[in-house]
Amino acid sequence: MKDLGNKTMIFLLCAALLSTLSNDIITSAAFVSTITVACLGSFFETKRPYYFLCIPYSIAALLSRPFSLFLPVLLYDASGGATGSNISLLFVLAAVLGSLHRLTPAVRFCLLIFSAVSYLLQYYSRKTDTLLTQFHRYRDTSTESSLFLKEKNEALAARQDYEVHVAILSERNRIAREIHDNVGHMLTRSLLQTGALQVINKDETLSQPIQQLHDTLNTAMTSIRNSVHDLHDDAIHLESVIRDIIKQTETLHVTLDYKIETEVPKKIKYAFIAIVREALHNVEKHSDADRVHIIIKEHPALYQLLIEDNGSCSNLKNYRADEYAGAGIGLANMRERIQSLGGNINFTAENGFRIFISLLKKM
Repeated sequence: MKDLGNKTMIFLLCAALLSTLSNDIITSAAFVSTITVACLGSFFETKRPYYFLCIPYSIAALLSRPFSLFLPVLLYDASGGATGSNISLLFVLAAVLGSLHRLTPAVRFCLLIFSAVSYLLQYYSRKTDTLLTQFHRYRDTSTESSLFLKEKNEALAARQDYEVHVAILSERNRIAREIHDNVGHMLTRSLLQTGALQVINKDETLSQPIQQLHDTLNTAMTSIRNSVHDLHDDAIHLESVIRDIIKQTETLHVTLDYKIETEVPKKIKYAFIAIVREALHNVEKHSDADRVHIIIKEHPALYQLLIEDNGSCSNLKNYRADEYAGAGIGLANMRERIQSLGGNINFTAENGFRIFISLLKKM
């Protein structure tokens, strides 16, 4: 759009020089030809087609004064842009210089001024476009860098949250272990002592208080045992445990795709942990696979577990798809465990063995 405005201005300036010439058919032809060449010069995106317009027009300008008056319009395209080239620029400049001797001094001066203006407009137009392109590139690079840094910061924040969460769970495990090893053992010893007192006690007046003390200690022991179990269950981080199991698998290349954001119920945690451990054990012991892919995903209404390997499943070729669970105790235990939670489990043995499990969130 900017080139069109510049060329229009140059064209009008050159058209003003037509008043020095008689209005004949050659003048009209020069007028129409200039418009055509200027429009086609903006249309072409390569240099070669413009040669066939620029060279004949330059020759016509050497032979006819009306054509020479519009040479600044051609000079604009020839000095830059997609169609600009040294060849076309030399032809136009040669035509300008070659036609000066046939013009009056005033028209000659105007033609030289208009040619210089045309060249300068093209030069500053290209320079402006270059600066604008660089600005857009820098802006895009800056935006891309900002987005990259934002993603890195979000990933870092998520990683920090994950590490804090794991640290909290580890501390819960430590507290549960300390309570179990210290307070639990002391209460157990107290229960044994009160039981011994009941056996050796000969005073009827002390029997009831000793029994009450024994019941109180027993109640406290039960409460602590339940609290320790709940604390330990809540402290289990599913992803960390699964990754620990994978690290213990030395003969397989195992990849994990874990996409769970909320806290998983403890029954599902134990089920997934047991099934992953059993599945990896089965692959190591019974399969010729060397790669295993595990996917644990959370959906709005359910949890999914997928375990697949690249084995040949030669040990299952004599079984139908609905009989795979009967091929081994481990697969049967997986099915019973998932069915007890109200979920679904499927086994397939095409292009490797595959275990697909889905469990509803509301149990």
